[in-house]
Amino acid sequence: IDLIINCGGGIFRSKFIEIPKIGIINAHMGMLPKYRGMNVLEWSILNNDPIGVTLHYIDEGIDTGDIIKFKEIKATKQDSIKTLREKSNIINVELISEFIDNLVNNRKNPRKKQKIEDGKQYFKMSEDILNIVKSKIKEYA
Repeated sequence: IDLIINCGGGIFRSKFIEIPKIGIINAHMGMLPKYRGMNVLEWSILNNDPIGVTLHYIDEGIDTGDIIKFKEIKATKQDSIKTLREKSNIINVELISEFIDNLVNNRKNPRKKQKIEDGKQYFKMSEDILNIVKSKIKEYA
């Protein structure tokens, strides 16, 4: 196996991570290393930070693997959390396709190590905070 593409949650054991020659890549709905974990799109909006997708390699940590590329999502006043998540799905496919195209055409994919201290682990957002984020999207755009 040369490459595994992760398209969902889950934490892999090191024996599995070591199987593919190139590695396991994952499209994460947040700007790494700053936003690791869950609901990072929402946490980013709450903190007035850029939202987007980071393509990265999976390692034994949670969203701590080497970064390949980040692509920002532009929010509009018409957006909702749902539409921003839909936009992120499109970017997921774009970033993975670009990565594979680079592989097929013998072009290097960038690889930048993360520093653990540069990021923070986020957890599921409460409904009260989520409601604040929903009302904030219009001014965020």
